[in-house]
Amino acid sequence: MIEWIEKQFAVPLKDPDSRRRWAFTKSDFAEDYLIFHPPGGTPEEEELRTFAQETIDRTLADESLPLAQRTEVLRRHAETLYSATDMAGAARLYEDWWRRHPDAGLNENLCFSRYCLAQFGQGDVETARRMLAALDELTQGQATGGTAQSVKIMTETYYEDLRLSTPERWRKAAKFTENSRHLYLQRIAQ
Repeated sequence: MIEWIEKQFAVPLKDPDSRRRWAFTKSDFAEDYLIFHPPGGTPEEEELRTFAQETIDRTLADESLPLAQRTEVLRRHAETLYSATDMAGAARLYEDWWRRHPDAGLNENLCFSRYCLAQFGQGDVETARRMLAALDELTQGQATGGTAQSVKIMTETYYEDLRLSTPERWRKAAKFTENSRHLYLQRIAQ
């Protein structure tokens, strides 16, 4: 799969730092691209797409791996779905995961990811409130750096959206999804 991605997307990177960054991100990029790029590519691409999805599924099901590691894979996969504007698919991933693994702990990245999906992608203020409360409990008011910024974003948008009626929240989420889909299609067309 990596060879295919290199052949398709590696552009001559002029500085060594760019090459190093690409080396660490191309595997994730490959999975994301193959899973969510519109089907209909070459047979090789379709075979690699199936392989990427099966790899994710196997990793999530492999109980010999630590639950935290598998949960992180799930978060990344859900964020890819979210980026590709499959809000329902991303939400279903999280809900199924927590139903099967109630002891899968929440961490800061997971709270923020699930919050964004609920608040922006679905207009679901109840789930957003739970994630905001969970992050607040995790940080116990001592958030700094990126976590503090996440808490600020979550708090501001949550309370802004509380002023909206439920249909207005859903319209806002639909508009967000439509705009995200447009950006996503532009990104994959490049």
